[in-house]
Amino acid sequence: MPMPTCKVCGGRFGLIELRDGMCRSCRDAAKERTRFEEDERERRLVDAGLVADVSPRILDEKSAHVILTTGLSVPGREIASILSIVGAEAAVGMNIFRDIANNWVDTLGGRSGSVQKTLKEARETAMRELKREAFLVGADAVISVDIDYNQVSTSGGSGGSILFVAATGTAVKLDS
Repeated sequence: MPMPTCKVCGGRFGLIELRDGMCRSCRDAAKERTRFEEDERERRLVDAGLVADVSPRILDEKSAHVILTTGLSVPGREIASILSIVGAEAAVGMNIFRDIANNWVDTLGGRSGSVQKTLKEARETAMRELKREAFLVGADAVISVDIDYNQVSTSGGSGGSILFVAATGTAVKLDS
């Protein structure tokens, strides 16, 4: 009985190794091609201003050039026009175990690594979202960025809270 062959590369493989008539490496290559084609389609949609169905990863890629600054200007660049006020928020839940650890830190003193890590993640998320929002309105930069932090208890004192980070700023178009 002849061994089955991959319909793409023509290699001979055992029956168990073939799926959909393809060997593993040909299947992986086909998946990679499909992923690349989907990314290219999404990039074209973004370039055309159609972003409703675009993945956050592609928006992050396209908005990476947006400059964020707390200053009133971008050094070495002139502001051509003010486009809009933009904002982004990130809400991160603190679970009961983190809250218990934080209560010990409150009582004994010291720094809470888990809260600092959570705040950093929330701030980075808010900054990434702010860049996306600015990109979507056609901005090159966001000036006067303000970051605010807040906490809300979610369970009436029995543990559990949500940390909020909000970032706002003025989206501007810069001269070339």
